Amino acid sequence: MKTKTETDYPYAAAGRVWIVPEYKLAQLPDGSLVVLKAELDRVHRAIANEICGSSERLTVDELDFLCDVTATTYSELAQVLELNKSTLSRWKRPGSVPSTSTSHGIKRWFWMKLFGLELAAVQIPIAVLENDAGVLAYLHQQAIAEGAAESVLRRVA
Repeated sequence: MKTKTETDYPYAAAGRVWIVPEYKLAQLPDGSLVVLKAELDRVHRAIANEICGSSERLTVDELDFLCDVTATTYSELAQVLELNKSTLSRWKRPGSVPSTSTSHGIKRWFWMKLFGLELAAVQIPIAVLENDAGVLAYLHQQAIAEGAAESVLRRVA
């Protein structure tokens, strides 16, 4: 099957537009272009890594995206967070997770769910453990360095 590669491809996900450096489309015999599941998985992992590696508070759109990518239900997430599912639903009104520490904890949990088995041997230097933002940034970079995710950019409006 022939492929076509788009460069700097704008991809909408998690309430934002991301710029994917290389996006591969497969060409069907009739000439139409399709995206293969493996390509979607690759792009989604890259976006999830960018979301999890950010020190910004997690938005509800990003939370929904991470749930979708990892096939996590709100019920499962509520159980992990030891919260009522209705609490998670209430976060939708303001559009973000209510606290930075909760946001960072959720991001670490999703990052581990996506990359933990692959990158279990990664050792985090003690100096990085001083704050959540440092840990998230380090894990983000390690996923890219180890080839578990690629770098994508958030398009600025």
